[in-house]
Amino acid sequence: MRSLSEALRDLSWGRSSALGYELEAGLELAAGGDFPEGIRLLSVLDEEYPRNLRVCEQRPAGLYVQGLILPQDERAVAVVGTRSPSPEGLARARRLSWVLGRAGVTVVSGLARGVDTAAHDGCLRAGGRTLAVLGNGLLHFYPPENAALQRGIASQGAVISQFAPDQKATRWSFPLRNRVIAGLATVSVAVECSEDSGTLIELEASLALGRPVFLLESLVAACAWAQRWVAEGKAGVLSSEEQLLGLV
Repeated sequence: MRSLSEALRDLSWGRSSALGYELEAGLELAAGGDFPEGIRLLSVLDEEYPRNLRVCEQRPAGLYVQGLILPQDERAVAVVGTRSPSPEGLARARRLSWVLGRAGVTVVSGLARGVDTAAHDGCLRAGGRTLAVLGNGLLHFYPPENAALQRGIASQGAVISQFAPDQKATRWSFPLRNRVIAGLATVSVAVECSEDSGTLIELEASLALGRPVFLLESLVAACAWAQRWVAEGKAGVLSSEEQLLGLV
């Protein structure tokens, strides 16, 4: 077994970075059994570290996890969108994720209000696996009303964060969270969002990884930015769940 210092020297997030220090501190805490609530810390050297994310150049050196990450989670779709969707957008996110969950596809999202919440909920209702990536530490429930949902995800998938368990959400943590969502999924789907939404950070990260991006047909019909993305070849139009299942 390699030493911690040897492992960190081989990582891009080594001792010269703040996250390198955080990983080292976290590993020391984990060794002492000091994590509550069933939290574990995975380094990029661990077998359970998600394979889709492992191949990404900007992967976090460590992930804090509640629940289990399984090999089948390689077949994963990110379902993302606005925190303030229309009732139709909520229904579409829930329906899409239900179909994915029933088909054995892992749904990845960010546990935020709106589309993310509907995506996780729809997948859980189908008996499927879902991964929630947080922009805060696992000891905090954000938003607070999703505490029960977060616990449900941990028992039927995994809740994941690159941030220390006691870290609160910050303005800069959510863009980093969105890149992890992109890294965990092989395909990303936007349900409903505006051009200035943080959702586009996740979509751009997916494109940078060479992974397909799809926009719901209803989103393309409603938004000029979405029409532009399709015209430029950055995204495809998703008109049915079956179309997506053929890609994952």
